[in-house]
Amino acid sequence: MFNNCLCFDFCLPLKNDTIPEIVPSFSSIDDQKYNFVETDAIYEDCGQYRKAGHDQSGVYEFKLNGNTFKALCLMESDYSWMVLQRRTSGHLLFNRSFNEYSNGFGSPSGDHWLGLENVYQYVKKGFKLQLRIELHGDFCDECSKLGDDGYWWGEWDMALGSKEQKYKLDISHILHGNLSDSTNDEFHYMNNGRSFTTFDEDNDNLPNFNCAVFRRYGPWWHSDCTLVALNGAYASRKKVTSDMVWFRPQRETGPNNALESYSIKPQMSLMMFRIKP
Repeated sequence: MFNNCLCFDFCLPLKNDTIPEIVPSFSSIDDQKYNFVETDAIYEDCGQYRKAGHDQSGVYEFKLNGNTFKALCLMESDYSWMVLQRRTSGHLLFNRSFNEYSNGFGSPSGDHWLGLENVYQYVKKGFKLQLRIELHGDFCDECSKLGDDGYWWGEWDMALGSKEQKYKLDISHILHGNLSDSTNDEFHYMNNGRSFTTFDEDNDNLPNFNCAVFRRYGPWWHSDCTLVALNGAYASRKKVTSDMVWFRPQRETGPNNALESYSIKPQMSLMMFRIKP
């Protein structure tokens, strides 16, 4: 476990990780544009639309706690997911203000950020949320060594604090997936209990500078300039932990099947959540 990621300026090469240990249930990450789905009624979440017979992935309108908004629903055979973040290219700027991350930006039919306030409203109403993150491809040739073929995913239980609490993140250890390891989960270790930081709202753990600005990590639930930053500068090929990055920690699997830690510079990323029963 690394105590200060500012000192960790390299990624180690991959050895034996060409196939995920757990086959993902589905891969929903792509660069297609989704259409708005017309419905007779407006519901609170994607799962309710599915129960009403709407099994098409697309943009739906929602009403929750008196507020209406539009969001992208990705419909799986078992679950229905609402997209929080989608990045498939560098055309949309993600270095935004705190209020923009609160309200959301971009178009839910393409690349966008849903808005932390919309997510918090589900927590406020008492819903339990499960977060899923998918990463596809690696711009860094010397990191994972998987390039265009890289695919990682993970799921966590998640909750957010209010805007007054700076949308503090409550995240479990990883539940499923190959994006991290339950015994060495850097996402949980570095980001759990942290408030959201942007260039104009510094809530990280370092008094002398802003982690959203440092190394172009971008807005995130930063601690000590974290090992995870999916809103950072896009398309970086640097080996160092900087820009848009996910650090995948070492898994201890024995001397004959050892995996080494490495950073991922994702070509595409997807963050989405669902309502748990």
